[in-house]
Amino acid sequence: MKCPVCRAAYRKPSEPPNLVPKPCHRCGADLTALIRLHDYAIYLHRQAIAQFAAGDVTQAIETNETSIAIHLQQPKFHAFAGQLWAVQGDFKVTADRGRPRSSSIQKIRSWPIVFQS
Repeated sequence: MKCPVCRAAYRKPSEPPNLVPKPCHRCGADLTALIRLHDYAIYLHRQAIAQFAAGDVTQAIETNETSIAIHLQQPKFHAFAGQLWAVQGDFKVTADRGRPRSSSIQKIRSWPIVFQS
C-alpha cells in the first residue's frame, strides 16, 4: 500500500493497532481511512477463504469479488478468485480475470462510509 499523496510505501507500526490516526512517515498525510479500507479488504478475503473451506463456493466468490473491488491491486485476491472459478469449472472466466464484477462495485458504492476520528 502506498501513500496517495507522496507514493511512499506504508510501513506498519510495530505496536498493536489502535485508534490513533496513522500518518505517512514521509509527508505526514493521515492514512487512517485508507488503512481501514485496506484492512477491511483483507478481512473480506479471509472470510471468502473460510466460506470456501465450509463448502460455500458461490458466497466465497461474491465475498472475494468485493475484496477485489476494494483493493484491486492485491494479487492474492485475484489468484484466489481464479482458483474459485476453476473449482466451479468456469475456465473461461478464470482466463479472463482482471476486473471485479460490476455487482460487487455497485454494492460498495451503496455502502454508507462512516469514519470516526
